[in-house]
Amino acid sequence: MTLYPVGYNSGYSYRVCFALIYICVLNYMEHFFDLPVTYKDQTLSLRARLVTFGYTYKFFIMVNKYEIQVERDDQMNWRILNYDPEIEIESSLLEAIVASLDKITE
Repeated sequence: MTLYPVGYNSGYSYRVCFALIYICVLNYMEHFFDLPVTYKDQTLSLRARLVTFGYTYKFFIMVNKYEIQVERDDQMNWRILNYDPEIEIESSLLEAIVASLDKITE
């Protein structure tokens, strides 16, 4: 594929520029919100963001100054992608986060 300068007459470069803008900007959306999580009889408000990539989406949730990434797998179960086991986050808190995500995505 040849990329022509923007001023080139064929119009081809405009199509390529529009396609790149669509892929990089318009096809990627990010929404910030507070996720209410019920944990140990308290309601926590965790800062989160929903990021959509075309037809898929991921949640990025701040827990104890660390951001965890949560998405659905092929069986539509939640999985935590970049969870570092050395970070001290209780598994019951992670289960509570997953339960909250189930509530808001019903």
